[in-house]
Amino acid sequence: MGHTYLAIYGYTPAREAFPRAREFARKALDLDPTLAEPHMTLGLILFLQDHDIEGWEREQKRALELNPTSTDAHRLNGLRLIYLSKFEEGIAEVKRALEIEPLSIAGNINYAYGLFYSGRIDEGEAQTRKAIELSPEFWMSHYYLYNVYRYKRNYAEALEEVAKAKELRGEPEVAKLLRESFAKSGWQGFLRYACANPQLKFYQYDLATFYAELGDKDNAFAKLNQSIEDREQFIGFVNIDPFLKSLHDDPRYLEVLKKIGFR
Repeated sequence: MGHTYLAIYGYTPAREAFPRAREFARKALDLDPTLAEPHMTLGLILFLQDHDIEGWEREQKRALELNPTSTDAHRLNGLRLIYLSKFEEGIAEVKRALEIEPLSIAGNINYAYGLFYSGRIDEGEAQTRKAIELSPEFWMSHYYLYNVYRYKRNYAEALEEVAKAKELRGEPEVAKLLRESFAKSGWQGFLRYACANPQLKFYQYDLATFYAELGDKDNAFAKLNQSIEDREQFIGFVNIDPFLKSLHDDPRYLEVLKKIGFR
């Protein structure tokens, strides 16, 4: 799944990474059809590249059949269910992954996702802190602690966590600029600064949530559609993200859900 994760966790364009990942997964299955991991790769690509949610379910179930003790197979199936608002089932699957591998960083942060997006905010915060304790250098754990603080409107703490995430991605100058923008203009100033400066390398999905919070629906939808075009992993959260609730009464929101296979 290396090429897939280059796009999900890094800055490698999905248009470059996903075709290679799909090719390698298919070759792996030609060599050994009993492997579970290629099915996980194909499932993610079917969702992110082709917006085929049923295809993702099919591949994920096949991976679990082939390797029922795979941490990643249970974890990714849990993530799929969380995206679909099936929180109880999704959290149960992620917990199963953690029973198999308690120290899995991805499993622990996926568990935090499930808790947060299901509305169990304080539990999600505690779980995110646990993930940070397990691996302080994993940028995405800080990114999700920032989301918790943002939800609670603890904006100084939120800004510090997103700056830490940037530092851990090797972007100390960006972190410095974010701290300066917040110190100068507060949270709203940070949001406007982030939206106006593409060199800060926020995902299109992030920018969509920023524009939504600023009340700019046109740009929020433009960024969501660009996120879909860019095959960003985060687009899966569009169905459950509290930072996008202001868009739900707009007809364009249903169009976005249809584009990614959620309707």
